[in-house]
Amino acid sequence: MNKYDDLISEKPIADWQILIISDDSQLAQDLQKRLDGLNCKGIKTADSCDEIMAVTLKERNLLILIREPLALETKCRDVIRTISDTLEIPLLLIIESDDHIGTYYEPHTCLRLYNLEDDLFLYEAIESAIIAHVLKKRVNASDAVFLALFKAIPDMVYSVINEPVNQFYDAVEQGASIIIALSIDGNIKYINKIFEEVTGFDRYDFYGKHVLSLLPLEESLVFKNDGLLLIKKGEIYRGQFGLISQTGSKIPTFAVISPLRDINNGIQGFIIIVDLNIPSSTDYLDDYTYDKTTGLLRRNKFIELIDIWIKDQEGQNNFAALIQIDIDGFKFINNTLGHITADNFLRHITESIKGIIGSDEFNTVDVIIGRFGEDELSLFLCSNEFDAVKLAEKIRKRVEISQFKDAPFHATVSIGIAYYPQHGVDSKELIMKANAALLHAKESGKNNCHVFDESHEFLNKIHLTINIKENILKALAQDRFEPWFQPQLDLKTNTIDHYEALARMRDIDGSIILPYAFIKTAESNSLVGYIDRVIIEKTMFRQAEIADHYRHVSFSVNLSAKNIGDVQLLEYLKFKIAETKIDPKRLIFEITETEAILDLESAIDFISQLRSLGCQFALDDFGVGFTSFVYLRKMNVDIIKIDGSFIVNLDKNKGDRLIVKAMVDMAKGMGIKTVAEFVENEASLQILRELGVDFAQGYLIGKPSPVLVSKFTI
Repeated sequence: MNKYDDLISEKPIADWQILIISDDSQLAQDLQKRLDGLNCKGIKTADSCDEIMAVTLKERNLLILIREPLALETKCRDVIRTISDTLEIPLLLIIESDDHIGTYYEPHTCLRLYNLEDDLFLYEAIESAIIAHVLKKRVNASDAVFLALFKAIPDMVYSVINEPVNQFYDAVEQGASIIIALSIDGNIKYINKIFEEVTGFDRYDFYGKHVLSLLPLEESLVFKNDGLLLIKKGEIYRGQFGLISQTGSKIPTFAVISPLRDINNGIQGFIIIVDLNIPSSTDYLDDYTYDKTTGLLRRNKFIELIDIWIKDQEGQNNFAALIQIDIDGFKFINNTLGHITADNFLRHITESIKGIIGSDEFNTVDVIIGRFGEDELSLFLCSNEFDAVKLAEKIRKRVEISQFKDAPFHATVSIGIAYYPQHGVDSKELIMKANAALLHAKESGKNNCHVFDESHEFLNKIHLTINIKENILKALAQDRFEPWFQPQLDLKTNTIDHYEALARMRDIDGSIILPYAFIKTAESNSLVGYIDRVIIEKTMFRQAEIADHYRHVSFSVNLSAKNIGDVQLLEYLKFKIAETKIDPKRLIFEITETEAILDLESAIDFISQLRSLGCQFALDDFGVGFTSFVYLRKMNVDIIKIDGSFIVNLDKNKGDRLIVKAMVDMAKGMGIKTVAEFVENEASLQILRELGVDFAQGYLIGKPSPVLVSKFTI
């Protein structure tokens, strides 16, 4: 045991008193005997919490070992909190299971009973608890900051402890990489000094804020639903971490984010090491610069190069054109033929454009080409006005006549053009004007080119769409989306035990914005999935809140058909179900047909895995499209929601009654429940009862509300 003798420079372990509190006398005696054999000194035992305070007030350099059953007693928990927080005495809880970690005590204080058989492990556990106490006291750091220092460097316990602690702290503080320590909730507890040099911000302004506050808005949304989910599961995240600077620009970096674990492997917080010199061994730089599917510049890099070119034009009289190319019907290709075929088609279009640019006609012209969005390519042409229109028209014609070998159709493109400096003197203005021209081209019948014209009214539409998108992003970042609950009436019992969660956006003035004002923009900008996740998470927490008193109540939440089959979404849902501890049998996922399911086999597996937990699935807006019946045949759903278009005139239209009856009969034959939407009058409600519909939903039953309406009266 000589290797431990000088490990702690402040106090050797032999100077510490060890108090064993256990109502299991045999365990206490065994621990005392074994610690004696490991040269631990001053070992005492006790069998109740009453003795703890008396000993702690008399003894110095005391470490307490306490067995779990005693630690769970209310009185003992109060004593533990006092000695840990007020008297700053280190303690280890000997636990038999992990059931109460995070509820009654923190992971880093726990020692698993099944590990006690190993003498060396027992000694090192006690040793680490004492080292942690000494270090934390000397650096005066919070738990998360201390653990960042204590755990970030391998073999620190055996190599660094002998050095003055302040030197170790200074090494981290003055490091060349940004080091950030987070709490278990993702809040920032520590940032080292270089962060200020790199970003221009005062690091202390971020203490206590969530790590997402360091990132640009759109990237924070991605990291929130991918990176944070990964590290909370205990895995290591490696990849993009684009810090935002004080000037508003994005600083590309590569980050490794690791969980900070205590001696018993519990997650205590997280440590972020941000590398400002991106390693050549990673693909990150290429990922940041180039789109993997097409090999073209990504949007951010494309805009960055435009800004550099414009900056170099000061005092000169040069001309340039921004050409925005939208592939007509690309989403249809993606949804009907699958994303693999769509990607191949996109590459086909890209190669056609490159062929034109590289031809003798244009090979002397400077052109920057990038992928601007899912179905949009962009060219920045440093030449004259004639060349820009000529190139755009050449591209349009080439695509129109080309045949894509993997699909029996001819594609077309719509093109918008804006000129520098005539239409804009910075990238933001040029993009806005080119998009306005593109919208004009699409609304004029597609498959044509348009140059921006100040007389176009389409610019107002562009402004409106951009403003709505920005409002959605801000609302997501500021947590201003919330679920409102619309009740469903059980037509057999005449009771309300189920609610559908519907998204509402709260404006900055506190007013409520309904989905029709933002959902279309959210879908077209791939933001609806983020909104879905917020509403799902908040609904789960509401369900958990009322579970003790209203265990029978169930909720349904919407999932876009496009996202069914997303593996990351599946893991997110599983994680949230486990985190909130709700009854999965009381959770229904409604599949909405905003877009077609991309991969039916993956969707079926997605549904099966959640159904195995007890969750149910419903098909929303049933009957309005052919895909409803395809999904019904392929997927094992529990409920169909009959589209409101068949219900609103049910009392007046015999044809609608016949269609609804056919749907109900079919559903009953398959063992599927039915819900009628848009029930707005008593006559329709009575007809639904007669037709055998199971549930009714609509303004007659109750309007969406932030509170749960529990009674139904006519």
